[in-house]
Amino acid sequence: MRNIVTKRLKYWWLQLISGIFMIILAVLVLKTSIGSYAALVFLFQVGFLVSGSIQIVFVLSNKNSIPNWRWSLLLGVLDVFLAVSLGFNTDLSVFILPKTVAIFNNFLSSMFFKWI
Repeated sequence: MRNIVTKRLKYWWLQLISGIFMIILAVLVLKTSIGSYAALVFLFQVGFLVSGSIQIVFVLSNKNSIPNWRWSLLLGVLDVFLAVSLGFNTDLSVFILPKTVAIFNNFLSSMFFKWI
């Protein structure tokens, strides 16, 4: 199994690092109190930026091995765009963040079921 993954996909460990980072981010979000919503927005901003950057690098380095790689690249670009927009519009991000997280989760789950 390991030989198939390492021969077929380059930098497979980037997805592992992204997953571990998201688990750490989830624990930090759960520990953040509801009163510090600005800290929560900042954590999501960092999470989107790191996850999107890793997604872009992974997809571009493995585009020959991934079918429909453009959708994954689009998701990475949207993650980075969302992180930048959350950074510039802090007042607006309070209203935008819950909706965008719900949309991204729906998009990710639909992509996951297409891969199975």
